[in-house]
Amino acid sequence: MGSSLVLLFMLACSNGDGTTPADSDVDTDTTTVTGTDTGPEDADQDGHDSTTDCNDEDATVYPGAEELCNGVDDNCNQIIDEGFEDTDKDEIADCIDVEDCDGEDNDGDGVLDEGFADTDEDGLPDCLDEEICDGLDNDGDSTVDEGMDIDGDGYPPCGDQPDCDDGDATRSPEASEIDANEIDDDCDVLIDEGYWAAGDLIVTEVMVNPGAVGDPLGEWIEIRNESGRTLRLEGLTLVSDGDAQHVVEHAEELRMDADAIWILGTNADWNTNGRVNVDYPYSDLSLSNESDRLEIWAGATLIDEVAWDDGYEFPDPDGASLSLDPYYQSVEENDRGGVWCASTEPWDEFSDLGSPGQENLVCPDVDHDGDGYSSGTGDCDESDPSIHPGAVETWYDGIDQDCNELSDYDSDLDGHDSDLYLAGTDCDDNDATISPDADEICDGIDNDCDGDTDPDDSIDALNWYRDSDGDSDGDPTDKTTACSQPSGYVSESSDCDDTDPSVYDCTVGLNQENPGLDCNEIHQDDSTLTDGIYWIDPDGDEDHSNAFEAYCDMTVKDGGWTLFWFVDAEHFDGTFANDRVSSTDVPTEINEHSDMWNVLDEVTASETLVACTDQDDTNTWYWYYNNTDLVGFFTGTGSYGYQYVGADDSNTTYATCVSTHKAEDRYGFIVLENGSCGSCNTMLYGNYHYTSGGQCNSTSNIYGTHNSPWDGRSIGYPICGGTQTSNGSFWMGVR
Repeated sequence: MGSSLVLLFMLACSNGDGTTPADSDVDTDTTTVTGTDTGPEDADQDGHDSTTDCNDEDATVYPGAEELCNGVDDNCNQIIDEGFEDTDKDEIADCIDVEDCDGEDNDGDGVLDEGFADTDEDGLPDCLDEEICDGLDNDGDSTVDEGMDIDGDGYPPCGDQPDCDDGDATRSPEASEIDANEIDDDCDVLIDEGYWAAGDLIVTEVMVNPGAVGDPLGEWIEIRNESGRTLRLEGLTLVSDGDAQHVVEHAEELRMDADAIWILGTNADWNTNGRVNVDYPYSDLSLSNESDRLEIWAGATLIDEVAWDDGYEFPDPDGASLSLDPYYQSVEENDRGGVWCASTEPWDEFSDLGSPGQENLVCPDVDHDGDGYSSGTGDCDESDPSIHPGAVETWYDGIDQDCNELSDYDSDLDGHDSDLYLAGTDCDDNDATISPDADEICDGIDNDCDGDTDPDDSIDALNWYRDSDGDSDGDPTDKTTACSQPSGYVSESSDCDDTDPSVYDCTVGLNQENPGLDCNEIHQDDSTLTDGIYWIDPDGDEDHSNAFEAYCDMTVKDGGWTLFWFVDAEHFDGTFANDRVSSTDVPTEINEHSDMWNVLDEVTASETLVACTDQDDTNTWYWYYNNTDLVGFFTGTGSYGYQYVGADDSNTTYATCVSTHKAEDRYGFIVLENGSCGSCNTMLYGNYHYTSGGQCNSTSNIYGTHNSPWDGRSIGYPICGGTQTSNGSFWMGVR
């Protein structure tokens, strides 16, 4: 704009021909001219004299003339070029203004500073541009980034080879990298590249196919620093399947401490990435769900790689990460698919399965110590091959060698630790029958570990009865228990008068003074009594002079049977009437006691039991009847007649049966089936008997005797199972 003002000034002061009054041929003659005064002169003859004409030497300039865009006040209103556009407001109309390098449109053509050089082509001419640190000559002085190299190392922090620290002259693109100083000395982004080695970082977990969020929003890579030093991760390159890659860059230093676990993920937003805390988000990289190879490079050094294979060796889960077993976290081992497994636990309430940023769980199917067992098959210590299910337990060393999860201080496995260790309570850890839970028994041992041996409340303590009269038989109502006999007490308890030493042993059935009603009452009174001879008095009155001895079976079919008939081949004398209650073991003793008539006459019974043994007593058969079915026993029409058992003489059905079968040559008992007499085959129910006309029911004999003195035989044989034997036996009893 300055040059335009000078031009206007010169035009205003000119004579119209480009010369100034000083330069014109002005008559400098000082001769005085005299003549007549004609008034103001109109030199340009434009009708306006010099008093109003602002340029009386230019006939186009006068008051009222048309204002033209010429830099002249054509109409002498003291305004130049009024009415014409002046874009830059410099009072010079665009039509005559000249473009200056001032960042304005001086000539009104809509273009700024046209015609001036713009070396960096940023739209700002060099004359106005300022040098910035961008690797270009911004101001057109043929020097790039002058004044930008603060540390004077020849490299500004810009351009094709920028200085990564312009405050440190030791760091520049031409400097040498110093290993392990955690500084990018040569400004190539990668830090300590000469110090990186394979295995400094290892991949320990990968989420390739998330389920909780979309793929790849939830993809992530877990790495672990195994170098033993702090690592700067800037400049590392992540490569997927050899093509897609990402160079780690960050505005701040990425320092990863030794043994630290970091998560690299495609998405750092916890709300949309599956609830993962990402330490560094990467881009331009995705992980294939089926097969892929992930590589980590530090310059030309391959730090680690993992290649999964769609389930061939590596697991192929959905919604779960691929997890490296913690026993195999090394650059050599993590190449093996067999030491990876699919994660089984979620890391968050609503997450997929995995352990991002945490120690990995042991893979359950991997045998880490070579002992043939894995954690999945019960190995409780995968670092020690001597520890596994079935191993020999070493007691009291605090180690569960056999992995049974039982206490190592309970060698007898009774559920109580030895009192020699910790808070144990077992006083004998070599005997499982001895513990605080054991029952105390009389054996001279403290079974329940309470410090008391054989107390009176031991479960097998004996009953002892006070013997006040000294007759060695105690009072059954005065009892105590103890493992050893207390003074003044005895084991017998049948003294019914402990004040009189002449009265003792009041057990029912053992003497005539205290008989039982029958063998069943005696058995009910004392179930410990054995088979043998006992006194009974079936009439139940206080006069026991008519009491008699009977043989009692206390064992068969709950015991308490009063025998009324016994016979075997050895002790059959030929007549049933004289076959008394007997026993093969004590026949003489039995035969001295009651015969069947005493029993049948006196004993009130509701049950009958028949027993029969075969030859050599190898097998025994039993038949049980209630006495509404077994109605009678008879020995023929002779002097012995018949007896009723459970039926009275007025029973017409019974009487009819008896009258039919009580012939002199018949012996046995009558059984009514379903209340009717029936035929020989049904009524006699297998009893063997002899008639002059033949043997009734001989084909269905089950028990009974055979004797026929009338045909010259003098001995009877027991019949069992339809077979006559010489060594069997047969008996009947009631209760």
